[in-house]
Amino acid sequence: MRSQWNDAEDGALQGLTAEAQVIYLRGFRRYMDYASGVAGGPVRKLSYRALAELIAVDPDWGSQRKRADTPTVGRVRARVAELERAGLLVNHGSSRSRGLVFKLPLADSGLLRPEKEQHKEQHREQHEEQHSAKVVNLPKSLEFEPVEQGGSNTGNNAGSDTGNNTHLYNSTPLHSTGAGGREAEAWPDAFQPQSPMEWGSFLGRERHWAYHRVARPRLIAVYQCWTQWALSIGDMRQIMASAEANLGRIPDGPEYYKSFAESYARERDRLNQQPRNQHQRGAHDSVAQDQQRRSKRDERAAVQRQLTDPDYALERW
Repeated sequence: MRSQWNDAEDGALQGLTAEAQVIYLRGFRRYMDYASGVAGGPVRKLSYRALAELIAVDPDWGSQRKRADTPTVGRVRARVAELERAGLLVNHGSSRSRGLVFKLPLADSGLLRPEKEQHKEQHREQHEEQHSAKVVNLPKSLEFEPVEQGGSNTGNNAGSDTGNNTHLYNSTPLHSTGAGGREAEAWPDAFQPQSPMEWGSFLGRERHWAYHRVARPRLIAVYQCWTQWALSIGDMRQIMASAEANLGRIPDGPEYYKSFAESYARERDRLNQQPRNQHQRGAHDSVAQDQQRRSKRDERAAVQRQLTDPDYALERW
């Protein structure tokens, strides 16, 4: 997705806070409908929480600086109000059900796509028309076929080259996040990934994320925790659905699922521990009741013996 802004917008953004500029460009302008000039609504629902994620700051890997807290909703409201005062946003029917809906009066609207993309498309069509007579369609017999794993490299030079470039056809778990990986069969809910590579491969296929988003160094520890908690693919799908319902959209990376996965694992363990505690408590109560019944039975037997056996009564008197 491409987005661009004009000189009028650039001039209105000048002098505003950095957070307000990021919210306008990455929040509203990026997801604006070019036909109507409106951002938000049923096509792309926006919320203050989603905008807060855009201005959250994550320290670099290895930095000793702690991650800053996610900006509050009130702070984001203040930045949106700042954009309204600058004439960049106009409320266009925002509500609790529809989310944030704002019109961008200074943006170029009335287009299906940005003018730059239309120009590229026209240039591409003209280029194809000029060289259409020179296009040669190869027969299907020359199409490349995937190389079987473990096969020999015998044959001509083409077969040898194909065998030496098996990474083009046989993708590794983390690199299978492209179109080929998305067409593969869905992971079963009962499967439990046992390595960070498997978690990254699942997230890349499930949410169509690029490799660099699911293979960040700080995510390795998160994946290891998920493995220790014995989370299955079905558990993670439920966690992702809950997190995305709270955010109102698919997050920008797997980091957003971290707190939801931790809460899910803690609640699951607590619920699994309750029947065990009740069973142990019931066994302890039954032992105590048996001992109490036994003591009463022995007491009644002693009294009965004292009444019937004079010698026993004199010895215990």
